[in-house]
Amino acid sequence: MKKGYIVFVALLVIILPQASGRADTDRCYDAVKQGKYQDAIAICTKQIESGSNDKNIAASYRQRGIAYLAIGKTDLAIADLDRAIEQDKNDASAYSNRGAAYMSQRKFYMAIADFDKAIELNSRDDIAYKNRGVSNMSTGNLDRAIVDFNKALELNPKDDETYNDRGATYLEQGKTDLAIGDSSKAIQLNPKNDEPYRNRSTAHMKAGRFEDARADLSKSIELDPADSRGYYNMACLYSLQKKVMDSCSWLQKAIDHGYNNWQHMQQDTDLDNVRSADCYKKISKGK
Repeated sequence: MKKGYIVFVALLVIILPQASGRADTDRCYDAVKQGKYQDAIAICTKQIESGSNDKNIAASYRQRGIAYLAIGKTDLAIADLDRAIEQDKNDASAYSNRGAAYMSQRKFYMAIADFDKAIELNSRDDIAYKNRGVSNMSTGNLDRAIVDFNKALELNPKDDETYNDRGATYLEQGKTDLAIGDSSKAIQLNPKNDEPYRNRSTAHMKAGRFEDARADLSKSIELDPADSRGYYNMACLYSLQKKVMDSCSWLQKAIDHGYNNWQHMQQDTDLDNVRSADCYKKISKGK
């Protein structure tokens, strides 16, 4: 199975504070909230360059940092959020968003430190708990991750993403029934998200319920046909059933859809049943 089947959807959640009541700063806030990130950057930059008071400047750095985070410019986001925190050390949103930026750079311990501070300042921030859970899971602290996801769900029981993340963590712990339960709840809350279908299929495979796994993988591919992971996991499923040609066919589809982790493919024990087959050798030579 491709280890990347566990995908945490909390990674780039952006935490917005309340509007400030100041005209230019609120225009920037509104632009971020509306997803007009380039406009937000321009408005906030103007506010910063105006030499306004410290509180206005802190809010403008924060909002511009959030906008940079949203468009994937994490270094710029961190620099702005650093400045926001320098101006206002009690800005929980700045810590939460800087933590999300560190997460996107896979600097999970730095992210955890920021989420710790954000939670200290705002214990009702379910997103900070969720993202800290993802960071804990990513560093191997599975029990701590479950505690964080539990708290996030206590604060926001309708968050399908957190159910998906907790289910993925249960899957890593080998608790397949709990993983299936959480994936099913995530699907109930948001049936258009392909990730819990894929995670639930993995739990079914581990439990030997291959038809259920196939149904979930088929649905995940239907929802996101461009994602190579569904095809790859389908290849693993057929390999486990010793259906060699079917496995090779799905493996080729995974590669056609962008799968390129050749090292993992060569080490994945789920594909052991097809390694000696000519079709597998042909595919592996194409790397």
